[in-house]
Amino acid sequence: MKSLFAFLLSILSAFTPFGAARDYNPETKISRSEAKAIVLNHAELDASDVRRYKVEADKERGKLVYEIEFDSGRFEYEYEVDGENGKVLKAEKEFRD
Repeated sequence: MKSLFAFLLSILSAFTPFGAARDYNPETKISRSEAKAIVLNHAELDASDVRRYKVEADKERGKLVYEIEFDSGRFEYEYEVDGENGKVLKAEKEFRD
């Protein structure tokens, strides 16, 4: 009975947007959490400094790209990270009024 419950739970978590299984895609080398760490390092920020964090996976010219937006202090950041190698493709920082 316990194994059936564990099996069903693993299936359900794979289809939820917040499940850990959604963070891993066998086609990519960089996970969402790794992409987040890359942009925070690039922006020289800690996770505790960030508000309104949003990440989307998108295909551009056949390659996976993570589009990441977040706020810190009075600034808004926008990044694009290559899902294959973790290279920062775009980095923008704008002052918010």
